Amino acid sequence: MRVSFHIAVHPGNDTNATIEIVHKGRTDTRRLDVAHGESRWETLGTFDFAGAGSEFVRLVKNSPRGNLRASAVKFDILEPRDTNQVWQTLIVDDLVPCVASVPQGSVRAGPPPHAVDDDGDG
Repeated sequence: MRVSFHIAVHPGNDTNATIEIVHKGRTDTRRLDVAHGESRWETLGTFDFAGAGSEFVRLVKNSPRGNLRASAVKFDILEPRDTNQVWQTLIVDDLVPCVASVPQGSVRAGPPPHAVDDDGDG
């Protein structure tokens, strides 16, 4: 799976941020300057994931000054026989706090847990 991070450049950002990719029992790290240059997708690399719940991508602030802004992470699922071809892309951004595969029939209908029922009708 190819993993990319969208850098939202701002001069007040951390100049030495770390991205940790925890996958299949390993941790790989990449350093990024998110204060300079153009906003863009930065490819972090291709990684094997086992599908365990303990795998993740994390942005870490290293500088005492500067902000840390996470824009989005992109996961390109590659064709097994031709890793130059993308089979499917999943983008997790600041509007989607959690994306997960849910087994059919296990989705609960109704308001989100933070919804307020003003009229009391449930």
